[in-house]
Amino acid sequence: MKTLHFHIILGLAALAAFSVIASDIDLIDYPEIFTESYDDNIVFVIGDFADVADAIGSVDVATSLQAAAGNELIGTAKLASEIEDPSDYNIIAIGGPCANALTSRLMGYPANCNEGFVPGKAVIRLFSNGDRIALIVAGATAIDTQRACRVLARYDSYDLVGREMIVEGTNLQDMVLKQK
Repeated sequence: MKTLHFHIILGLAALAAFSVIASDIDLIDYPEIFTESYDDNIVFVIGDFADVADAIGSVDVATSLQAAAGNELIGTAKLASEIEDPSDYNIIAIGGPCANALTSRLMGYPANCNEGFVPGKAVIRLFSNGDRIALIVAGATAIDTQRACRVLARYDSYDLVGREMIVEGTNLQDMVLKQK
């Protein structure tokens, strides 16, 4: 009986700890939320038929995280079709719901995959993913997505805060970051 009580208490403590972690996730803690707290099972995911700009953006983010982790190899790259259960991973999904089936899945399969996306803008959205975390980096176009990836790659030049940021711009050098 004592063993059962111990396991119940241990389980409740783990659940309470997860609740604190899940409710406290914030972009202000990027990149540490991936390089320290959640450094296992990080996967960078692009769509199966992604534009090359999404792939370049993914490499920019991965390279930046690797540098932040002291040049330690961090994460793996996968196509959206290779992810059976997203909650098995800490995910960085690159590309909007039209370009990346995993992004669409994480966003609840929007009826119109372009809904809420406007050319010249992209979103960086952080949220709980089961007992892990997910980060969506998505724009109306592949260049919009790549622009948001640049912001993450140069995170120390921007004030990331909250769970969602909007990246606006007209090219890959001129970017404005706004909190949603």
